Amino acid sequence: MIGQFSSFIELCAAVYFTMCLDSEKFKLFWNPDRKVSVDSISLQDSINESVEITRDNEILGLRRMGVFMIVLCFLLLVLVGFEQRLTADPTRFAVPVIVSYGLIFILELIHNRIFKFMKVVVISLTVILAVFITLWFWKGLNSSLQFSFVKGLYERVDLLTIIILLFPLVVHVARLWLRSSVQRGYLRTKVAKETAEYQKAIQALTIGKPSGVTKKYLAAWNNVENPKDPDPDTTPFTDLYINSVVKALYPSDLKLLCSFVWHWAIKIWNWIIGLFRKKN
Repeated sequence: MIGQFSSFIELCAAVYFTMCLDSEKFKLFWNPDRKVSVDSISLQDSINESVEITRDNEILGLRRMGVFMIVLCFLLLVLVGFEQRLTADPTRFAVPVIVSYGLIFILELIHNRIFKFMKVVVISLTVILAVFITLWFWKGLNSSLQFSFVKGLYERVDLLTIIILLFPLVVHVARLWLRSSVQRGYLRTKVAKETAEYQKAIQALTIGKPSGVTKKYLAAWNNVENPKDPDPDTTPFTDLYINSVVKALYPSDLKLLCSFVWHWAIKIWNWIIGLFRKKN
């Protein structure tokens, strides 16, 4: 049962505790810096400032997730302390545990979207605890919810506990891998593209002809104060460029994954074409 994983729960709590520490070493471990070099020194400073703000927001989100998991580990340890008494009636114990685990897993899946504030974390934990207590004392409901699949899931409560505790950690490690290895190629391509579009827009602004300028820079064309003698570091194009580079530094996981799959699909396709050419 859950009691045999008490040491594992304590270990997970210690790992998630490091997410909450205000230490630069742990910050760099859980959320490494993302730096990019551009030609303009003033633009470089603006980009670094925007990147630092975005990184701080990600660190705060990670810290809120760490708090959620630490409290969850504490509640599981409390549950372990009462497990022998609670499991005297397994029929009552199965439903609250399985339903609570289901809610926790859903929250872990969408935590990036909902854990924007610490009060949301507190409310989520309160709801989970309230659901568990309600199902535990609601005997009639417990009897009606004893479907075979609930009992089957409860028989695997040890495996479910491991999944619940490790899922956020595995997902974050996978994100770190995507952003440390896959993002390098993605970032080089994306920043080079954004830089080329920005430089083309500045050149077009200098000669006063917007031909070949992308839509987002065309939209800002009319906001240029001195189109005959533009300052490359102060035009409205600058903010667009900085925002684009920052977005490239912090792409969605789906974009990185698609980039990774696309890269290897092209690589495998070229390898297959090369084999056919050698045979011919």
